[in-house]
Parts: sequence; structure tokens; C-alpha cells
Amino acid sequence: MQMRKLTKVNKMGSKIHLIFTEPLRWFIWSFMPGLKYRAGCPLKFFLPLSVSAAISTSAAWSQPAEGPSVVLFGGQMTDNHWEETLAPWEIDLLGSYLIGVGVGYEWTMGLPRTSIGLEAQMVAHFGRQDHIEFNLPLVLRYYPERPLLPALNSLAFGIGLSTATKDPQTEVDRDVETTKTLVYWMGELAFRLPSEDRELIFRIHHRSDAYGVFPNDSGSNALAVGIRWRF
Repeated sequence: MQMRKLTKVNKMGSKIHLIFTEPLRWFIWSFMPGLKYRAGCPLKFFLPLSVSAAISTSAAWSQPAEGPSVVLFGGQMTDNHWEETLAPWEIDLLGSYLIGVGVGYEWTMGLPRTSIGLEAQMVAHFGRQDHIEFNLPLVLRYYPERPLLPALNSLAFGIGLSTATKDPQTEVDRDVETTKTLVYWMGELAFRLPSEDRELIFRIHHRSDAYGVFPNDSGSNALAVGIRWRF
């Protein structure tokens, strides 16, 4: 019984490691092609070090921001429904990856610690699929005064439209039929980094028919990690 528990814990740890290191590896390869990935390279320590550095920063920065921003992110597609991606032991990663850039703008609202904004994204897919995706979500963001997670700066949810240059292959593989244009939404956690104009972000990147808004019952999910610069 003890060995079974240890095996389950080890499997969960391996999946968590893959979720975060694989998108980072592809992200760094794409923007820094001269960097080689080796099993012993510092990349696998990058994420915990970044979070540790963020924890050391001041909590006073958790205030609604107004102004432009740019985000660069990389991710990996999963063969899961979006709610399953919240449980690391349920995640089934696919050999399909993405890198993206988003240009956004936020405005403060009358509600306390809340902002609203837009983010125009261009996302390149490679691996199992090789199309370009364009997304334009309306983003509602909340800056908690006393976050439960260390260094958590904000939580965000964005929803809008997504269009692809051709039918995404992972959606065809899973659902047989899909369409280029679907509803897009993202859920995001943003963490403070030592530099006050940067954040470390984690996202669920989702496309779907939105329960029948579009005729084909189809969709896809990816987990992504990236950096946001605020100006």
C-alpha cells in the first residue's frame, strides 16, 4: 500500500514537471535558438527560481494597473476538457505546441481592485498542427489585497473570438469536425517578479463552440506560461 502511494505521488510529480518545463523549453528554443536543452541544464530550475524571486518582492504592487502591456507565452496542447487541466494527475499532454504574443491595454473600473481590458493575440502552432491563430478577448482582472498564493498579483478571465488559418488538427483528431472560428477564453494567474514592470503568467488557453454557439461541437485546451511587460 505504501509503495502504491509513492508511485502515485511520483507519477503526479512527473506530470507537473512536464506541464511547466515543456512549454518553457519550446518557448526558449523558439526565441533563443542558440540555446541547447540538456537534461542537466538550468531550464528545469528556471520556474521555481522565478517564483522564489517573485515571493521576495513587495506585496504593495497588487493594485489595478492602467496602460499597455505585451505578453510572450509558450504552451502545450492537452487532450483534456478544460476542467481536467486543473488536476495535474488528469492531464494528457499532446505532441503539439504553441508560442504566442499578445498586445493589451487595461483600464481601471469603478469596482475596487478591478480592471477591464483587451488583448490582441497572435499564436503560432507547431508539432501536430501548423496553423496560426488570432484571438481577441475582453479581459476582466482582479488584484487581490491578501492573495492566498505567495506573490500572486492578479487573477484574470478573458473571453472573445478565436479564428485559425485552417482547421486545428488536434480538434479534428478529437472531435472529427471543427471550424476555423470558435469562442476563445483564457484563465490566468499572474505573479510578481523582482522587476516591477514584469509578471510571470500561467494560463489555460481554450477554444470551443461554447455550448452550441457554433454548429460543430468542438474545442481544444492548452497550458501556457509566459512573461508580461507593462509600460
